[in-house]
Amino acid sequence: MAEISTLDNFVTIKTFTYPIDLAVIRGRLEAEGIDCFAKDELVAQANPFLSNAIGGIKLQVRQRDLPRAIEILEEGGYLKESDFRPTPLFTKLDNATFKLPFLRGLPMELRVLVIVGVSLFVILVVCYFALLPTPKERLEKGSWCVDNITYYGKDFVPSTSSKWRVAMNGSHGCEESISFTNGVIFLPGFKTSGVGADCKIYGQTVSISQADNFGYLYNGAYEIAFKNNTLVLKSPSTVIYCHTESR
Repeated sequence: MAEISTLDNFVTIKTFTYPIDLAVIRGRLEAEGIDCFAKDELVAQANPFLSNAIGGIKLQVRQRDLPRAIEILEEGGYLKESDFRPTPLFTKLDNATFKLPFLRGLPMELRVLVIVGVSLFVILVVCYFALLPTPKERLEKGSWCVDNITYYGKDFVPSTSSKWRVAMNGSHGCEESISFTNGVIFLPGFKTSGVGADCKIYGQTVSISQADNFGYLYNGAYEIAFKNNTLVLKSPSTVIYCHTESR
């Protein structure tokens, strides 16, 4: 199958407000064997007041006929040399965008608009994800209420002493909570005071170590999983289920 040439594309050589202004020039070009197309002519015929709104009637010729068409119109005084000359940038854009499989059937101007639109969409998506808080920021800024803790599939019900619950939760209504502050994590106890431990957050993983109590339960590397207002920390042995409340 022969490849369609960009030289077969129609390009605008001159615009008109009214169809009657178009007739003489189009007749002159067609008499010279140049194919013409009057874009938006029917719209202007149906409602002349819309002509300016749509940018007028566009007299178009094929890309390959453009130099000869310009020469004919300049000789007849219908076109000044400065009225239309395709710039090197126009030609480069036309040739470059014509190579794209899904765009080659569109006019050059529309091809550029599609590419600009897609590019802007990609930029917006990248900016959106770039501006999202990191897991570390979400952990440290969140107020995390503990719902449940399992150890090798067995439920453990945290029951931190009332004094520690007040200190850890502040004014929040959590029965039990965890918090992350400057490399330290505070965790619930079990009929004991709260548990402090070192923690390091790397991407989607938090490493808990040096727990001052219940190290067998809490120490380990946890995968971080957020869903809506919930948080799940999962290690090979322990899973901590939490939810957050807006401060």
